[in-house]
Amino acid sequence: MKMIPGSSVWSRIRRWLLGMRIISRRHPFTQWCLKSTRAIDYEINHHLKSHPYMIHPFSSFRIFWESAMTLFIIAVLLITPVFLTFYFDEHAKWYIFNHAIDVVLICDIIIWFFTGHYDSRTQVVTLDPRVVASHYLRGFFIVNALSVLPLEFVIVLTDSMWYLASLNLLKILWIRTIIIYSRKLYHVYRINFHLYKIAEIGIVIIVGVHWAACMEYYLPLVVTKIAGQNDLLTRILQLMTTFRSTTKRHSKLIQQLQQYMTYKELPYSLQRRLLSYYNYRNKKGFERDKIIINHVSPYLREKLLLHNYSRLLNNVRLFGHLPQLVVTQLIGVVCSEIFMPNDALVRAGTRGDALYFIASGTVAVYNNIGKEIYHMEDDEYFGELALVMEDEHWIASVIAVENCEVYILSRADFQYTVAAYPELLAHLQNVALARLEQMPLLKKIQEPDASSIGNINISSIKAKRRGDSVVRLDAK
Repeated sequence: MKMIPGSSVWSRIRRWLLGMRIISRRHPFTQWCLKSTRAIDYEINHHLKSHPYMIHPFSSFRIFWESAMTLFIIAVLLITPVFLTFYFDEHAKWYIFNHAIDVVLICDIIIWFFTGHYDSRTQVVTLDPRVVASHYLRGFFIVNALSVLPLEFVIVLTDSMWYLASLNLLKILWIRTIIIYSRKLYHVYRINFHLYKIAEIGIVIIVGVHWAACMEYYLPLVVTKIAGQNDLLTRILQLMTTFRSTTKRHSKLIQQLQQYMTYKELPYSLQRRLLSYYNYRNKKGFERDKIIINHVSPYLREKLLLHNYSRLLNNVRLFGHLPQLVVTQLIGVVCSEIFMPNDALVRAGTRGDALYFIASGTVAVYNNIGKEIYHMEDDEYFGELALVMEDEHWIASVIAVENCEVYILSRADFQYTVAAYPELLAHLQNVALARLEQMPLLKKIQEPDASSIGNINISSIKAKRRGDSVVRLDAK
């Protein structure tokens, strides 16, 4: 260029550098924003007179730099999580290489301060360094800078601030730079739009999956490293790890269930019920509770069970006549079951063999001809007479109206537990029969159309509502 005279090597280098940082006539944005050759010449003269050391956003240098940095940052995002995870306690083996990466990223940050700002809304290029710096500082400068600060030197020398290495996790935010650069290069190289979108989405997905896979190994290492140093932080991280593990286990179970349903060619309605059942189990935390209860000491297990089934103990009056030792043994054999809408808890005419306590949900009581006579909700129960009497039969059917969690205590487990106390069993039978005589029958079940019950015995169905009187059904 004529602005820099001379034929020396240094003059040629200066002319080449000048040509690289001023606006390029071949840049597609140049043709878009500046409609004529005169406008381009004016932009070059204005650039050289006002801010000659700034880099024009439509220069050849920006094309080269953005192309190189796009490939470089993609490689960095693939390498960084591997270093953090598989060289977790070996900082000396990778911190020099990591700093070499940081040097290049710092160069990109510096170049941003020397590159003019293009406002796409007004189609105006600003080369004023103060305006450019203000715009970048209000943007992603802090996030980009935090991920490249040379804090690993402190880590290697003192070995007391190892967790500063986790700031390298912020490098994932450089994916924003990849997207910004790639969108500019899409216009520069005139790439097919569909191919560009496929490549952009593919890179984001690959980087995201790669980081997620590495974090599966990294988070447990972090939890182990800080155990005993910060109890609160340790508990939070352990909780996050447990939650992630439970969620991952549930997702794997759902995947296996879907494969099973496809292989067995189950009807669509049955598939929906199965998926709803397992999702409800996961929502209620059944698997998590089992893992916790099975891994704690016997003393803690007893306390947890007593707390979990406290509503059952407080509401079923029969348990008030049992010694604490027997109650503790019974709680260990209570099981929780989930019933989906239209599932039958019991059928009329079948033998009663358990106590049912509704922990959550609503069930409907039907007589033997299918007429709905009653609804039962949370903290209500039925079947306590079946625990102490041998020949009880259900006079009514109980059907789930919505998703229900029900605590079930079988007669076999109950009688096995109290078998060592024969006098106690006889006392409970007398208590149950005495209470039966004191409580009125449910008149709705004894309507004329229900007279065909015959010799079927009636198990107790107890409904306890807030503010209502207690109604109890038993018959011989």
